[in-house]
Amino acid sequence: MGKIKAFFRNKWVGFTLASILYILWFVLWTGNWWLLLGEIVIFDLYITRYFYKYVWRHNAEMCKKSKSYKAVYEWVNAIIFATVVASLVHIFFFQMYVIPSSSMEKSLLVGDYLYVSKVAYGPQMPNTPVAFPFVHHTMPFSKTKKSFSESVKWPYHRLKGLGRIERNDVVVFNFPAGDTVLLERQDVSYYDVLRQYQQTFGHQAGRERLMQEYTVITRPVDKRENYIKRCIGLPGDSIRIEETAVYVNGKPQEPVAGKQFMYLVETTSPITQYALDNLGITEWSNKGTLYYMALTDENAAELEKLGITGIDYEGSTLNPAGYGNDVVLQIHGRLGETYEIYEKRVSTAKN
Repeated sequence: MGKIKAFFRNKWVGFTLASILYILWFVLWTGNWWLLLGEIVIFDLYITRYFYKYVWRHNAEMCKKSKSYKAVYEWVNAIIFATVVASLVHIFFFQMYVIPSSSMEKSLLVGDYLYVSKVAYGPQMPNTPVAFPFVHHTMPFSKTKKSFSESVKWPYHRLKGLGRIERNDVVVFNFPAGDTVLLERQDVSYYDVLRQYQQTFGHQAGRERLMQEYTVITRPVDKRENYIKRCIGLPGDSIRIEETAVYVNGKPQEPVAGKQFMYLVETTSPITQYALDNLGITEWSNKGTLYYMALTDENAAELEKLGITGIDYEGSTLNPAGYGNDVVLQIHGRLGETYEIYEKRVSTAKN
């Protein structure tokens, strides 16, 4: 037993085992041979121990002499350790995202926090490893300063995961058209703005004018905007959309709970926010009494129902959709479909 303990305590044995684990996990799995430079650190930790002799031991002596130095040293050590561990978890295991838009309403809401597994489909290696930790592409408290350096660039590479993407999975991906960005207007698509300028000023003149008015930058794949969507088709699938119905390989898409369609709704007086909240209508815009609403089939049916009979909340009758008395409600139907316009006269008097 003593010989076995002595064997594993041997510095060369420890160095060999650590090197094998490091090469198998970091170098071969990631396919990045630059990570072999990490062997220098492992060699020093087990064999030469220069860091221990000239840094760690010196700091240990300073900590004994000064309480303030010890406090600062411990805090710096803790911050560095936490940053390294959190960065590795962030890259290889899971990451938190915030829902940026309303395209997944009823399933995921704007501002929701989403923990995404990296091992399910395989983690993506960073293209720009030299970057400020825990931010995406822009420095905190800045709208224009990049949080990454392009001095070191790695090719796009995704590691092998534990599973495969299935239809109707909710996935996170980098926006394909996010490679070029208007620095002063990052909330819009560069290509959409470019087309508008070219239509207004001509092909070449529009491009030159855009370059004069905005700062145009490019981003590597891993620094493009993150989008969160539902996967409805896989490589090789045929997707067809007819009258807002989705067909995958010639068959209707599997039902998705909470799926919304855009409706055009016209009233004779504005709808109150209170009524919209009670109906669960969260995405809408209006111009006067003409509303564009994202409605589920249940929302649309409820709105039609309210237009006829009103609704009762805790024993009191709420004006249908928050309108005034005797309001005309017209639902023109889903946008993209042909519907007959029908009209219902609403009575808000209590029964």
